[in-house]
Amino acid sequence: MKVELTIPCTYDEAGRFCEGLALVKLDGKYGFIDKSGKQIIPCIYDAAGNFCEGLAYAGIREESEDDEETAPPDEDDLELDLDSERSYKDIKYGFIDKTGREIAPFIYDYNNAYFFWEFIDEDDNSGNFSEGFARVMRDGKWGFIDKTGREMCPCIYDEVDKFSGGFARVWHNGKWGLIDETGNRIIPCFYDQVGYFSDGLAPFALNGKCGFIDKSGKQIIPNKYDNLFGFSEGLAYVQLNGKHGYIDTSGKEVIPCIYDHVWDFSEGLARVMKNGAFGFIDKSGKEVIPCTYTWAWGFSNGMARAELNGAIGYIDKSGKEIIPFIYDYAEDFSCCLARVKRGGRWGCIDLTGKEIVPCVYDRINVFFQGFAHARLNGKRGFIDKNGKQIIPCKYDQMLDFSKTLSRVEYNGNYGFVDKNENEVIPCKYYSVNNFSHGLACVRIERKKHSYDWKYGFIDEDGKEIIPCDYNIADDFSEGLARVRRKKKWGYLEITG
Repeated sequence: MKVELTIPCTYDEAGRFCEGLALVKLDGKYGFIDKSGKQIIPCIYDAAGNFCEGLAYAGIREESEDDEETAPPDEDDLELDLDSERSYKDIKYGFIDKTGREIAPFIYDYNNAYFFWEFIDEDDNSGNFSEGFARVMRDGKWGFIDKTGREMCPCIYDEVDKFSGGFARVWHNGKWGLIDETGNRIIPCFYDQVGYFSDGLAPFALNGKCGFIDKSGKQIIPNKYDNLFGFSEGLAYVQLNGKHGYIDTSGKEVIPCIYDHVWDFSEGLARVMKNGAFGFIDKSGKEVIPCTYTWAWGFSNGMARAELNGAIGYIDKSGKEIIPFIYDYAEDFSCCLARVKRGGRWGCIDLTGKEIVPCVYDRINVFFQGFAHARLNGKRGFIDKNGKQIIPCKYDQMLDFSKTLSRVEYNGNYGFVDKNENEVIPCKYYSVNNFSHGLACVRIERKKHSYDWKYGFIDEDGKEIIPCDYNIADDFSEGLARVRRKKKWGYLEITG
């Protein structure tokens, strides 16, 4: 494998590549480069965010006669060079496409709740498009624009949510409503609270009581309940005068409000609590498993966990005990195994209740790709589904296998082991990342300041592909990885 520094370390800041372009900062301004390093969109903006759905927000600072030249603040080596929140309130925002063409004019305001740089959180696209629409603010009011830059919903609302399922919640004069994708207010801003649609109905609250409305705004179920929840398997549970029951989508109370608490239906049954005890009912309201348990969980794969006299076991849908009540704690079955705890120690049982992994471990994690973390006497290893320790419990920390290797920590240093107990890459690094594109970012120095840190990349055989001489390095994304040397950023690329 060949990796080269194809984009030199010349930028003050640099983001990961997203939709083929990366956000960069040069001489205090932001722009975008492609994977060849060419500035596709020149560094002329005072703020910008990553591309999402083909568009990115950008900002230009308004000129003022009162502006004064100020020296840039001292930068802590461990932090990004970010301007103050106040300075970003002087910027007007718009949206650009991947050619730099202005799609939405630069007339919108900054708001701390929604406009965050992608350098701060690169997974946060809250200032960008969702379902083809973006939230925008002007003169303290919120609206939406579409991908053509058209203000399909004018900035008249005090608060708005992202679109979800073709609808967005909007808040005006202290009340909530819903708009559709045309900007039409299908549910007027009349309610104290309103939710999104499920099974054609949306929950609402008004004057301390709850009900459901349809997409025309008609109150299908009037606001008479103290609380209610979404529909599951055609029924929603509701609360009235401290008791719980179920209604259907017509509002008919199919199961009266007689229970202390109820939960969603799962596999045709719902757990209920009455007089402090748990049982199960069917959709007709019949108590198919009497309320005799001190606790119960929902059905999964035809079985449910239940607690009786301080011990936990498993029952079937008839209430028959299929795994005895002998455990301190137990979890649902996954891949035909369930983790159980007895005598303060963890193990695993199969669907017949047979203890496949003996209850000897401090903790066992969920099985993933046929293996599970196990902790014994404070040390970690891996077991397989037969209970065999394929990696002995000797490590301080470890992660799930990523393909064939697992990242491990031993005596404060990190390395990698394979599924055959081989320490493929010795525990000699101060930190390591998981492999991406066949390479893992590693650090060899423990020094305090970032200008003394030493990062590089190794392959899955432990061979050093990129020497550890960068102050900061990031995982590969879209075939490139950000690196910093002497406070300047560039990009490594896998070239062969």
